[in-house]
Amino acid sequence: MHSMSRFAAIGLLILVPVAFVASPLQSQAVNPLRDPLSVAIELNFSAISLAKLVRNRTKNPRVKTFAEAMVRDRIEALNQLKKEYGFPNYEVVASPSYQAEADKLLPLSGSAFDHEFARQVVADYQVMVNFLEVQSTEFGSTFAKTARDLKPKAIDNLIEAEGLRHSLATGTTVPGKGNL
Repeated sequence: MHSMSRFAAIGLLILVPVAFVASPLQSQAVNPLRDPLSVAIELNFSAISLAKLVRNRTKNPRVKTFAEAMVRDRIEALNQLKKEYGFPNYEVVASPSYQAEADKLLPLSGSAFDHEFARQVVADYQVMVNFLEVQSTEFGSTFAKTARDLKPKAIDNLIEAEGLRHSLATGTTVPGKGNL
C-alpha cells in the first residue's frame, strides 16, 4: 500500500504538465540543441543560487532546513558531474530568465517569500526531473547513464519541495519521504 502511494505520488509529480508552471529554466532544459552537461550544470547552479536567497529572507526553520539540504544535494550533483566529466572551461552564470525570477524574490520576505520560493523550487525541480527523464532515454548519449543516476534524487527532491509548498499553503504537514 505504501509503495503504491509513493508510486502514484511520483507519477503525478512527473506527469504534471510543466507548461502551466512558470520556470526560469524551462526553455533551457527543453532545448534539444544545448549540451546536456551544460544544462545540468546550470540547473544545479541555479538551484543553489535560489536556495541561498533563503538565508536572510525567512524566519521559517522548515524553509531554511529545506534550502540547506537543497544546497547540499545540488553541490553533491555538481561534484558527481565534475567527477565524471570535469567542468567546462567557462564561468557558469545565471541565465537572464533565472535572474528575472530571483529579482521577483528579492523584495519579498517572511511568508510571502516562503510561498514564492516554494512555488519556484517545485517548478525548477519539475524541469530538472523532466530534463533528466528525457536525457536518461537518449540512445547513444554519454550523458544518459548520469541522467539515470541523478534522476532518483531529483524525484525525491521534487516530492520534498511539493511537500514544503503544500505545508506552507495549507499549514499542514505532508508525510515525508518513506512515509507515503
